[in-house]
Amino acid sequence: MNVTITNTSSSVINGYELNWALGAGESFGNGWNANFSNLGGNMTASNPAGHWNGRLGANGGTSSFGFQVSNNSAPIDAATAFTLNGVTCSTTP
Repeated sequence: MNVTITNTSSSVINGYELNWALGAGESFGNGWNANFSNLGGNMTASNPAGHWNGRLGANGGTSSFGFQVSNNSAPIDAATAFTLNGVTCSTTP
């Protein structure tokens, strides 16, 4: 799954932490272009320290990363509820 964070605010975001929950029966495999942690299915992706993708410019700046999830019994559910730096954010497929 590829994820693109888009900053729609008028302020620069320096450093991100994106949180979401995995679906029932899903497990995190690996990821790229972010640091990942998985605590009981609650995922966090954050920009690597000093890495280029940690700055999201105002009014449309983006950063992208990706990850793989597996599920042994059913199709993978796309994550839909995200928070960015503690603030609920909207999603588009």
